[in-house]
Amino acid sequence: FFFVLQMAFFLRRSVARARPQQRGSAFESSSAKIFKSSKANKRGFAKALDGTLRDGSHDMKTFGIGFFRSVAGVEAYGHFATAFYHVYKAMEDNFDAQPQETGISRVWQGAPELRRAEALGKDLAYLGLDPTLSALSPATQEYVDSIHNAAKEDSALLLGHFYCRYFADLFGGSMLGYPTKVAVGLPEEYPAFYNFPEAVSAHRQEYIEGLYEALNEEGEKLCQDTQAAVVGETKKAFALNANLYTEVHPKLPGF
Repeated sequence: FFFVLQMAFFLRRSVARARPQQRGSAFESSSAKIFKSSKANKRGFAKALDGTLRDGSHDMKTFGIGFFRSVAGVEAYGHFATAFYHVYKAMEDNFDAQPQETGISRVWQGAPELRRAEALGKDLAYLGLDPTLSALSPATQEYVDSIHNAAKEDSALLLGHFYCRYFADLFGGSMLGYPTKVAVGLPEEYPAFYNFPEAVSAHRQEYIEGLYEALNEEGEKLCQDTQAAVVGETKKAFALNANLYTEVHPKLPGF
């Protein structure tokens, strides 16, 4: 609980410094307001997926501690970016490989702005790191294997991985860019990982609502058993994320 409070204080102080004109609760609670005001997430498949945020599958304390670890220095951010580069690369390669008639393909083709592997690659290149030269850590390997296995078992399961990572990026990631820049000492255009195109950043509420609507549309095409399986895969993805955030990494090449 202490770490969650500390994280909130750090983010609030950083945001106030970066955007003094947006002081106060209006900016700090923007993600909460978007979440609460959404109509699409109050029904159907989107509501079921959001339920994983309320049943304990998503442990904010773990992610809060993980965030602080990821910005403890240049090497720490290198660990974070390397691990998640491999995760996003696995997701996005599998999304791209699915036939156009699948649900994940329709959702993914409608959201090209969300691609993060390339952005993480840019961050790593700035740090002088090549993720292809680093062996995958045990937690990273487990996560990547899980994504590949989901794609082989039923492409619908990939919707759970999509929801877990990209909604987290859209809701929480919008506040993490500046604190990361300050803590790690990155130049203006970095970290690229937290920077979305204007089509997303300038219209975040509408963009998120559109994704919720897309998930609801795809959910209507799934039987109840498959919907339940996707929700289960989402919970699994949250657990894999937690493992990645809490893992102790070996020394990276180049450090």
